[in-house]
Amino acid sequence: MSIALPTSTFDSHRHRLTGLRGVLCSLALGLIATVAAAQPALAASQIADGGEFFSPATRTEALDRLKALEAKTGHEVQIETFTTLPEPWKGQLAAGKPKQQIYVDFTKDRGQLTHAKGLFVVIVKDPAHLEVAADRRLRDAGFSPSQRDEVAKTLLSGFRAKDYDAALLAAVGTMEKEFATVAKPGAQVAKSGAQRAAVPHQSGAVPAHRANPAAENGLRGWGAVIVIGGLIFAV
Repeated sequence: MSIALPTSTFDSHRHRLTGLRGVLCSLALGLIATVAAAQPALAASQIADGGEFFSPATRTEALDRLKALEAKTGHEVQIETFTTLPEPWKGQLAAGKPKQQIYVDFTKDRGQLTHAKGLFVVIVKDPAHLEVAADRRLRDAGFSPSQRDEVAKTLLSGFRAKDYDAALLAAVGTMEKEFATVAKPGAQVAKSGAQRAAVPHQSGAVPAHRANPAAENGLRGWGAVIVIGGLIFAV
């Protein structure tokens, strides 16, 4: 014996299932959006001038050029300045810990905290110090210690002359020049003999741009030892 159910019964069930699927899809999309919002934003070229070295107009011009450089090459540049060395590093300095190691640790910490990628510049007003670091991806793209040092020396020259705006724009110009020779992220690059040697630059009154040999051998990102160029300038 068979009983024919009204067609409206099946239509009603289909509508309910369709509605349920719609609700589930909405919940899933909402969950994905929530998880994505909780993740840290990917690093992009930026200038955080907490040390107030640069005029707003110069900062805007420099950032526009850095963003254009990132769009062209795929490599970011982050610049952070500070009025003073924060704790606990300031206390470590007062306790006599080697200054260069303190600034290396500080730069690594800032790089991790800000999710920095590419070229990372840290400038402290008091005590006056400049660090320039390149992450592994940028180094693997062919960016050498000597190129990093060129950026550091350009900044140092302007800072010693107390012409901070000119120093920033000149440094951006140096970055534009040096980044023109590096590959985009992920491209295979054959390292030259000069890059493999990675001999740090030495100068008389100014501390050497201290490149760490371990970092040159491929330790990763900011979590391990990064390539550092440390300089002291007078403000």
